[in-house]
Amino acid sequence: MVGMRYKNEYAVSAIVSTIMSIVIVMSVISVSLFWGRPFVERIQMQASMNALYDQFRTATDSTAEMIQEGSVSARRFEVLLQGGDLIMNSTGDRFVLSYSLGNPTDFSVEGLDDDDAIFIVTGISANMKAVVYRFPLYYTPLDIVEPVAGGLVNSTTLRFNWSLLTPPPYTYWLENYSEQWSSYTSAKTKTLSNIPDGTYTFNVQNAIASLAPISFRVVEGTYLTTLAEEISAGGGDTFICNSDLTGTIRIDLFDEDTDLLLGRFFVFDLGSISCVFPSSFGTYQKIIENNGVLNSEPGLDEVEIDPSFSSSLNSLSMRVVQLRSVGPSTVGRYGKFTYGVSLLENYVRERFTTVFHLKIQVYGQHKDVWLQYFEKKYDFIPVDDNTVAHPGLDGATRLLLSQSVCITSIE
Repeated sequence: MVGMRYKNEYAVSAIVSTIMSIVIVMSVISVSLFWGRPFVERIQMQASMNALYDQFRTATDSTAEMIQEGSVSARRFEVLLQGGDLIMNSTGDRFVLSYSLGNPTDFSVEGLDDDDAIFIVTGISANMKAVVYRFPLYYTPLDIVEPVAGGLVNSTTLRFNWSLLTPPPYTYWLENYSEQWSSYTSAKTKTLSNIPDGTYTFNVQNAIASLAPISFRVVEGTYLTTLAEEISAGGGDTFICNSDLTGTIRIDLFDEDTDLLLGRFFVFDLGSISCVFPSSFGTYQKIIENNGVLNSEPGLDEVEIDPSFSSSLNSLSMRVVQLRSVGPSTVGRYGKFTYGVSLLENYVRERFTTVFHLKIQVYGQHKDVWLQYFEKKYDFIPVDDNTVAHPGLDGATRLLLSQSVCITSIE
């Protein structure tokens, strides 16, 4: 009958309404969870990264002060982790600095992107020999060394003796350390300190005679010096060392016929301290490396805090800070953790040396971040996927290269 309602019609309508309400509520909750949870996660992640920025800035500033003090001292730092890992890495990214000396030949070095013992030099036409200097982490140099002609010295405090030269007074000159002869003295010995890496010649004379000059090399912090064996020549000279090229390595390239120093390159494995936070939309990292701070997050990689570095058209001042970890290498995920940094030693590798065609190669996880940093901030010129060149005036650069080695540990 038209217009007639059944007894259960209103009950059915109420049930349907309830079901629809539940569906709507569940849909709203699902959408909120789908879109809201990542949003909350991003906010939490950004808060953690901002807190780490402050903690790492304090750490790098304090480490820089420790390095400037020049004393064997230590600092302790705290890191508060909320779901991340604190990682100590003794390798980190690798910096390779190469440049010509004396003869402004633009050479290149290859084969340093791995840890084997082989490297290749191209661009030098002379008959080459390669001298390899290795720097162990711990070494005990002699406090005072008396250099001999042609010798290698690993100390920066040197004593010179001319007791066979008579009569007094005497005057002396250490070439490449001081600019002129000393005042006359009656002393028969002289001790000089804080002599950086380099090649020196010591001269001494009195009014009627002089001793034969003594030429020697100072390479602080090295025990072992070897000649790399040349295994092929031609388009590129290939050399092999007696052990892998890792840690800290310096290689000098000489003209084998004239003993002229042609070029030099350093290998620095930097080491790092990092905090890594996984998330549903990518990994966030904050990294201390070369005493700068790198920031890595989905869609963004940058040098957030500058290392000790300055550059102009004709000069470059660079401090390489290497970190070497001892003890446990990883802790996490939640809680407050303490790590220590202690200065092992400071070195001066080049003291305003005029070099030519200086290049920096970078290898490792963050190589693109470092290369972009050199290009954008200091106008370095890209050479290839791993190399940038300093924009020196006519290819020349006055280089101040310092090195600091620090020990890190999780307490």
